[in-house]
Amino acid sequence: MNRQRRSPLVLGSGLLVLTAIAAIALWPRPPMEPAAVKAPKPAAIPPAASAPGSGAVIPSFDVVRADGDGRLTTAGRAAPKADVAVVDGAGVLGHVAANAQGEWLFLPETPLVPGRHELTLVATSPDGTVARSTEPAVVMVRDRPMAAQEAPVAVAASVPPPPDFAVVHPGNSLWRLARRTYGRGMAYVDIFDANRRQIHDPDLIYPGQRLVLPPQ
Repeated sequence: MNRQRRSPLVLGSGLLVLTAIAAIALWPRPPMEPAAVKAPKPAAIPPAASAPGSGAVIPSFDVVRADGDGRLTTAGRAAPKADVAVVDGAGVLGHVAANAQGEWLFLPETPLVPGRHELTLVATSPDGTVARSTEPAVVMVRDRPMAAQEAPVAVAASVPPPPDFAVVHPGNSLWRLARRTYGRGMAYVDIFDANRRQIHDPDLIYPGQRLVLPPQ
């Protein structure tokens, strides 16, 4: 039996294909690029805090008066627990702290000198916010002539009735006494004025105290 003889052309073609495959396999490949890594998203920036002064409580006067000797009595409102500076022109008369309800009472020890006084307020809240009153309160203190000071006081034709009194009971406050007596709480300033000798702080009164209730 005769063996089939392969053609040299076929053998040559097969050898060429194998050589091409080996060359492709051994051919140097470019390095693979690493997979793209997603960068983490930046954290959200919190919104900026509101600017100081937004929504600030504007200090104001409720009571402003000076007697014939220049003794000043002022009361009003501001932000709770604020430090309130009472300013006379370019000078500061003094400071007073507002209570938790924003109420304050200022009674300077030094009387005002005769003349015209324009009072304003500068309130500093516990968070540092500063607010100023919008309109000044004008107080006039007249200069009493020496002759008028030395002149004898004329006796009134009718004797005024004696002042009323109130005895402090537990739970009382000047505000409640004023509202019950005069129908308005801010009149507590008048009660405090009439009882300065025994009341040094309008927020501190004690059971058993006998307070003068001045006529309105």
